[in-house]
Amino acid sequence: MEFRFLDRCLARRRAWLLPLAVLAGLVLLSATGNYLHLRGHVVDMAHHYAEGIARLINDARLWNAEHGGVYVPVSELAEPNPYLKSPRRDLVTSDGQALTMINPAYMTRQISEVTERQAGLVIHLTSQRPLNPGNAADPWEEEVLKGFAGDKYSKPYRLELVAAEDGALFRYMIPLLVKKPCLACHAADGYQEGELRGGISVTFPAAPHFAMIDSQVGWMLAGHGAAFLLVGAALVLLLTRLQEQWLATKTLLATQEATIAIRTESLAAGKHALEEEIEARRQVESDLRQQMERYQTIINTAAEGYWELDPERRTVTVNEALCAMLGYAPEEMVGREPTEFTDWRNADIFRQQLAAREITRHRAFNVVMQTRDGHERHVRFHGTSLFDDDNRLLGSFAFVTDITELLQIRESAAAYALELERSNRELQDFAHIASHDLQEPLRTIVSFGDRLLLKYSSSLDEKGRDYLERMQKAAMRMQQLIEDLLNYSRVTRRNGALRPVDLNLVLAEVLEDLDQRIRENKAVVEIDPLPVISGDHSQIHSLFLNLIGNALKFQPPDTTPLVRVSGRQLAGEQVEITVTDNGIGFDEKYLDRIFRPFQRLHGRDAYQGTGMGLAICKKIVERHHGEIIVHSAPGQGAVFKIILPG
Repeated sequence: MEFRFLDRCLARRRAWLLPLAVLAGLVLLSATGNYLHLRGHVVDMAHHYAEGIARLINDARLWNAEHGGVYVPVSELAEPNPYLKSPRRDLVTSDGQALTMINPAYMTRQISEVTERQAGLVIHLTSQRPLNPGNAADPWEEEVLKGFAGDKYSKPYRLELVAAEDGALFRYMIPLLVKKPCLACHAADGYQEGELRGGISVTFPAAPHFAMIDSQVGWMLAGHGAAFLLVGAALVLLLTRLQEQWLATKTLLATQEATIAIRTESLAAGKHALEEEIEARRQVESDLRQQMERYQTIINTAAEGYWELDPERRTVTVNEALCAMLGYAPEEMVGREPTEFTDWRNADIFRQQLAAREITRHRAFNVVMQTRDGHERHVRFHGTSLFDDDNRLLGSFAFVTDITELLQIRESAAAYALELERSNRELQDFAHIASHDLQEPLRTIVSFGDRLLLKYSSSLDEKGRDYLERMQKAAMRMQQLIEDLLNYSRVTRRNGALRPVDLNLVLAEVLEDLDQRIRENKAVVEIDPLPVISGDHSQIHSLFLNLIGNALKFQPPDTTPLVRVSGRQLAGEQVEITVTDNGIGFDEKYLDRIFRPFQRLHGRDAYQGTGMGLAICKKIVERHHGEIIVHSAPGQGAVFKIILPG
């Protein structure tokens, strides 16, 4: 900072101007200080002068008071004091000379008149409660008296230099305290000893006092001027020589800086290239470090075990999952071979697989490991070999999956599947046989009921015929239930191969089967072009027969049924068939019920049926590995969507 400032100064054409201005300021500051010092001496002399006069006047007043006043002949200069209230004011001597008493105040006025005439010195006796109006304080004196009364001043006097029309004046004032001799005259006025009664002010011209230092001020200013000229000349000469040396140095420095700049630029280019290389290496190291951290995090948090071996088959790294699987701490496994953690039979498997590390890069095999507490764990190894650029083995690692529970579950599942298959087969056989066995008694009941109505209806009263008709209707319902149960069982039992089925042909057959009902209900059935699917023709026929039959059946009174069947291709080689109707609909809270066997949402008197139709539809769709979805609302019809493989 300092050198830059010096450079800026020396670079100017007249570099000595600023230092010369600073020197002038210092000389001016010194001259001002010296002048103020001399002025202070003048003020001190004025103070001593005024103090001597005031002390002389005060001592003279005290002498007068101690003697009870003095008598002088009455004359024009000493007329009787009209403000002195004393019976002894005026006396006449034995020779007839008239005398008048001069008290301290009168004496002070007399002395002031003499000094003012001869030396221009004004002595004024003033009081806060003057008896003589001539003793009233002027504004300056009144302000000073207030200061004395309030202890405003730190010194027992007040000296000020004030401006006046005839020139500056020194004004000096001391407080006038009541002393014991003064009480002879002033006790009647209420004054007490030591009380502030007033003051004595001394006023005199300041010019004679300042005239005493005029010669000193002249010599002082002359000395400062001479010093300024001598020092200024030396400073200008010094700065001129310094500027010449600075310019020469500047030229030399510029040459050196140019050379340094060239070398610095070359070094900077090399440094920049080196920094880029270092930064690239740091980035590579950072990336490698992050990859290693991610690698370690993945290894340590993996659910599967991780086992890494060196080329000599010794353990290098294991993760927490593997340690938890075998019950060992990591330090107990590092440095040991995997064959140490199994029996001799599985150790042979390990040796064979480890020997193949240099031949095959990837291997998968199952072995049985021994845990620390002696239990067996069935595990599957997925091993990978690591090679260098020269195809030399660096080591290998493997992910280890505990398949003990999986094997147990698989064995249990196989046994359960066999048992379930046997149970289902028995249930299906039972349902099929039971349905066939129930058909014969029902046919007998219906047959004999028909004979009774034909031959003996005239022998029965009306109630008997009603009972017989109810019995036949119940038997027919039972027969329908058994037939539906047989159909439901057939869907489950049929395992034939699926073949291409043209849905357009199937829907044509369904409409032919429902032709009578369609005409009776004056229904409108719209069929859009449909795709070909892989399925069981008879079951697909049963599926749409039930769906369209339900759409025709579940209709509100005095409504023309409207049924529409459409289809579209879905992603993943699937097709969606939609059956829409304008029937009575239902609340979707019953979705879990409508596909159950024998479940009805309405009474038999309202709509016929056994409640097996939609259950059979769902079984057919599931057998075809599809899905059936329905959307509906009361009074809004229903939309059935069947999603099947294409």
